[in-house]
Amino acid sequence: MLAELKELWRFRELLIILVKRDLYVRYKNTVFGFAWSLINPLLQVIVITVVLEYVMRIDVPNYSAYIFCAFLPWSFFQLALLDASTSLLFHERLIRKVYFPREIIPLSLVISNLIHFALATLVFLVFMALLPFAWWPVTGRFESPLQVTLLLAPVVMGIEFLLVTGLAFFVSATNLFFEDVRYLLTVGLSILYYVVPVIYFPEFVAQSGGLAALGPRWRDLIYGAYMLNPLSTLISTFRKWILVPTFARNFSVHTEGMTELDYFFLAAAVVSSLVFVFSGYAYFNRKKWSFAERP
Repeated sequence: MLAELKELWRFRELLIILVKRDLYVRYKNTVFGFAWSLINPLLQVIVITVVLEYVMRIDVPNYSAYIFCAFLPWSFFQLALLDASTSLLFHERLIRKVYFPREIIPLSLVISNLIHFALATLVFLVFMALLPFAWWPVTGRFESPLQVTLLLAPVVMGIEFLLVTGLAFFVSATNLFFEDVRYLLTVGLSILYYVVPVIYFPEFVAQSGGLAALGPRWRDLIYGAYMLNPLSTLISTFRKWILVPTFARNFSVHTEGMTELDYFFLAAAVVSSLVFVFSGYAYFNRKKWSFAERP
């Protein structure tokens, strides 16, 4: 693996070129350009907020901000994996004709999506920082929803990058031989969207009435298993580091900042992300020299 990493570093200029190309081509002939990275999740957040606040009557102050904040790491996870899953098929002719480290192809797509994630987060932070100034003349109060710990948000981005890269190696290499993978991935991501805390808080899971009926032991066990999903922990940590805790009145749930248990789950997410990236890279390296022999 060390030799493969050295070879990848030798071709780093090609990696940079592919990342730049993807960033340029993605919105080349569009009117709004990069804004589509924000428009798509924003429209989804608006629809979700309307349904939850005005149809289901879930009373959470500034709920749309909390959903959008969680939507940013989720969008990176979803789009990077979907792009990577078909990346080798798209470049199949290039793989057959030219030598270069094959892992550059899915890796370039993950990096380009990471850049979009970072830019979208920056726009979100600027908007949330300016929002109190807009409401101050109306309410007479200056309350910022942002926390100083937002400076730690790049830590979550880095950990999630490792997780997504490892999974991208798995799905891209496997999909080249079994194209069912991309369809299974689409279905799996649709289900996973409701499993991780994007449109709700993890405290809803910890304090739900259904789990409370099972007793504290089973409740803690199920909640621990839920948070051991690294994506659940990363989304929750990202939101907790950026936005202040809030109160969901309908369920009488007060969301918390980072606790000792949250840091334990974050450490577990770091370990599992490292396992995914190393095992995914090893799996990809075992498969990559048979890519050109694909029938």
